[in-house]
Amino acid sequence: MLGGRYRLHEELGRGGLGSVWHATDMQSGRDVAIKRLHREYNADVGLQRRLHREARAVARMDHPNIVRLHDVGDDGGAFLVMELVAGRDLDTFATGGPSTDQILDVTEQILGALAYAHARGVIHRDLKPENVLVSRNPGRAERRTDGAGRSWSGAERRRPRIKLLDFGFAWVEGDLDEDISLATRDVFGTPHYMAPEQAIRDEDVGPAADLYALAVIVWELFCGAPPFDGTTGASVLMQHLNAPVPPFTPLPYLAVPAGLGAWLNQGLQKDPAQRFHSAGAMRRALASITTRKTPTLEIALPAAVTSELTGLSLDGSLDTGSLNTLSSLGLTPADATPIVGRDELRRWLWQHVVAVCSMPAPPRTILLEGASGAGRSRLCTWLCQTVAEGGWMLVASGRRRVGAPSALRSALRSALSLGDPTPLERVALMRQRLTQLGATDLDPDTVVC
Repeated sequence: MLGGRYRLHEELGRGGLGSVWHATDMQSGRDVAIKRLHREYNADVGLQRRLHREARAVARMDHPNIVRLHDVGDDGGAFLVMELVAGRDLDTFATGGPSTDQILDVTEQILGALAYAHARGVIHRDLKPENVLVSRNPGRAERRTDGAGRSWSGAERRRPRIKLLDFGFAWVEGDLDEDISLATRDVFGTPHYMAPEQAIRDEDVGPAADLYALAVIVWELFCGAPPFDGTTGASVLMQHLNAPVPPFTPLPYLAVPAGLGAWLNQGLQKDPAQRFHSAGAMRRALASITTRKTPTLEIALPAAVTSELTGLSLDGSLDTGSLNTLSSLGLTPADATPIVGRDELRRWLWQHVVAVCSMPAPPRTILLEGASGAGRSRLCTWLCQTVAEGGWMLVASGRRRVGAPSALRSALRSALSLGDPTPLERVALMRQRLTQLGATDLDPDTVVC
């Protein structure tokens, strides 16, 4: 019995640092997955901190394509209690010879999960086939809405559904443990799926790294092998850094949509700024070259961000033990408090988003003002997350801090991936980024950041 509550049954998987077990929660009777470190690492403070950081990353998300966190415990070493997913990893799925439609299904769902995570300040940084589980869609009792505002239909429930997992190397915006979570220049990952910037310690690793990894995965699903291969990890990384993308040669039995090669090539660009600017944009670009539907801006007012606390059971009762443990570690989702009674204001804001994105002229800025306690932060969070998740706009957000640079300046530098070059280099780089995003007729005297 683990933690006096979880009965372990069988080991589901094992890695160099830890293992995952099938277990039963003896309080609720629910089958769960337990992720724990090997005993020899229980005293490793750094690994324990990373496990807690993974819990904080997953706790702030509630999406049908992302594994859910139920609890965090300690039994001589920290362990995570996760949703148990019956399925196979993407590598095993690929051995079955998936069809083009199945590959596109999987790709669209991964992009939806990444869009949701990125909009909430979580970058996976270790996306690979082993971290994607493929299972069947949920039954009617589990039916829920995905992040784009539509529900799973009966046909979708019969199609494979993915779960993105293992956020052990994730970067988490605003996390409690800054020494770990703000380390955006660490070198780690799996060489075949690492973006070029992940191989260079001096480069920031942002959402574009996840999009690069996804492009590698999709290439491998269509071609039977990744675009870059070698006998050593170092040789593979050197190809990511320097080798041109090889010709796209899909497996002969797959009917490949026209334009897919170009879509993959954009996802595999060496410069992060040359890739798609968001997972939402990448998802819509994929839909444009296939017959698949994708959400449009003119959808009904998106639901307010109301992530469920993982301590809530199906009947709405609260598992106070789990909730207290999560709260003590800072795991209560930042957007867990629902927006109540603000439908009209949210509708007004969304109408302006639609109007701004439909304008041929340069976009405008919407300024939210109000007295303290009026709920501006919650509305801003909802609006930024919804817009970022769909990839409708480039979202730059920041908070004013005493003694820190301008919040707007810092937010723009981060959103445009400017890094920390010299002032002259920064202006040139900012002009390049804005041009890539579609800006024209830039006044050189006004492009300053």
